Amino acid sequence: MSINKNSNQIFIEMIQIDYEKWRLQVSNGLNLDFLTPHPTIKDRYKMDFPVGGFYGKTLFGNNIDLYLKNETLYLSCSLPYLVHGHNFTSFLPGEAEKVVNYISSLLSVDLMQATVVDYEVGQIFKLNSCFKSFQQQITGVDGMELQKKQSSCVIYGKGKRQFKLYDISKNLRRKIDDSVRKTFPWTEAGDCIKCEFKFIKDNQYTVKTFLNDGFYRAVQQLSNFIEDNIHFSQSNYSGDKFDDILFQTLIKLNEYAPKDVQEMVMDEINASSLSPAKKTMRRKAFLKKQSQATCGKQKKFADFLDKSVHPNIKLGTFPKDNCLISKNYNYA
Repeated sequence: MSINKNSNQIFIEMIQIDYEKWRLQVSNGLNLDFLTPHPTIKDRYKMDFPVGGFYGKTLFGNNIDLYLKNETLYLSCSLPYLVHGHNFTSFLPGEAEKVVNYISSLLSVDLMQATVVDYEVGQIFKLNSCFKSFQQQITGVDGMELQKKQSSCVIYGKGKRQFKLYDISKNLRRKIDDSVRKTFPWTEAGDCIKCEFKFIKDNQYTVKTFLNDGFYRAVQQLSNFIEDNIHFSQSNYSGDKFDDILFQTLIKLNEYAPKDVQEMVMDEINASSLSPAKKTMRRKAFLKKQSQATCGKQKKFADFLDKSVHPNIKLGTFPKDNCLISKNYNYA
């Protein structure tokens, strides 16, 4: 499948397959030699990967979870974390296929035929400001409800799909493997944002068909969503006083209210017991404050990006394999 969307707005830093959960029937058995039983949960395992067994690398076995019950194997992991100990990297199907085949050889199964239950695809961008500043500008996304908001992330969702935005550096500081923490390029990861789709209980692909086609379809959906479906405050108004905060809230509400907020404010002033002169003063004060807050230009995701990063790479335009692959990916 070819992905080619006409756009000169959004510049991609990295594209990746991230978390996946697979299900496979293993009626012919499973090689348990490389599995480490969970200390308290029955039928649950991590993997003890051979040292240097994956093209000279040792995979991070603590980043993979296996559950075996009634001849059904469930395997879940973040593929970038499994290989690199972090996910600040591109991770495309060519690399993923090598990992899948390697794990298959250790377990004596064909994971390419496993069903993909859940999966995540992501894009990482460099912001032109900090994540906090960017997050404060978001007023919502089309077709989804806010599910979680913290200082380092915001998550929207509906049904079996989630859309996540998070500060990649803060997220990594919690999750990165200790063995790569000291050498990790923290400066490069600063002010980077990850946009991610998570598909839950999808079950429409095998690992093979996902890598051949499903991944590209999901990335195209994510690219379109990022470009068209995130809404930002159209205000450049700021201030920390209580009336400033209330006014900023009114501006944001205006984007979703069924009736124009300015009209509602004027109605409240007209219905008040103020004298005609004071009503006129209130109207003028509100209109003045509103004119100061008018941005005049609809903000898009691209307005928040560092344009010096890969300026020639366009949204959703990349070849079918590893044009943006991690510097660590040089497998023979």
